[in-house]
Amino acid sequence: MVDIESVVERLQSLEEYTDYLKELRKMPLPDVKSDIKNRWAIERGLLLAIECILDIGSHIIAEEKLGRPKDYTEIIDVLGEKNVIPPGFAKQIRGIAGFRNILIHEYVEVDVEKVYEYLQKAPEQFDSFRSYIGKFLNL
Repeated sequence: MVDIESVVERLQSLEEYTDYLKELRKMPLPDVKSDIKNRWAIERGLLLAIECILDIGSHIIAEEKLGRPKDYTEIIDVLGEKNVIPPGFAKQIRGIAGFRNILIHEYVEVDVEKVYEYLQKAPEQFDSFRSYIGKFLNL
């Protein structure tokens, strides 16, 4: 059985991170490139939001016995295949797992422009994810 309280806590954190990212994306790219604090804030905010999504997805999959994803990308795929989130939306966001890995494992070579580009679309995707999970759990 899905631990609703745990999922709701993560959804609230995701909302908080998303709101912060919406503010950060107003910053012009040159300001992001020229100030490492700005870059770190964006990267950390994106990472925390993605981790919330993957944690929520992993929890739902385990508790609903929907399968055993081998990696983070499969978490998103399973959520789409099992209609926890719309399959088309799952295809649209499945790259977040790879993006997460870049932020964590390839931090030395992170392309600031790609991070900034991702920042421009990610908050709406995070909002959509929250909405779909809320509908799935009847929140």
